[in-house]
Amino acid sequence: MRSISIFVYLMVLGGSSYAQKTDYKDIRHSNYLSTCGSDSQATFKARLMLLRVDTHTISKNLDMYYHDLGLIYYKMSLHSRNTHYMDTAVILYKKALRINPENKDALWDCAIALVFSKPRHCDEGMKYIDAYLKLVPLQEADTEAITGLRKICKEERHK
Repeated sequence: MRSISIFVYLMVLGGSSYAQKTDYKDIRHSNYLSTCGSDSQATFKARLMLLRVDTHTISKNLDMYYHDLGLIYYKMSLHSRNTHYMDTAVILYKKALRINPENKDALWDCAIALVFSKPRHCDEGMKYIDAYLKLVPLQEADTEAITGLRKICKEERHK
């Protein structure tokens, strides 16, 4: 009887964790990002929704999850001017890039967050821009924004 109970327990435990593995794209809600920039309350709600996701159940596109969460923290930093949120965004973008070094959105957003963080981290930000440009054809890249970032960093060096 005891061995049957242990067997059933292991089947339930093992089966539930295996059955719940999913692709993040399947549970990703476009509402996370489309509404989170509208105001600080919507951004906060989007963050709570993402923090409720059990990352242990994600078997594919986990880098997208960390990028999405980083984007929300970035937007929270803009609403609150809290440097901790910007630092957290950078950490989350880097986590996404450890999972998928070719995540173009995470490369781009990490570069921007580094350049606009306090203090600015221009050298590191430009390394992410360079990695981004290796993956994105120049005609698709936002060259105007890249020029602006480079200008900000050049001015920062001359201070």
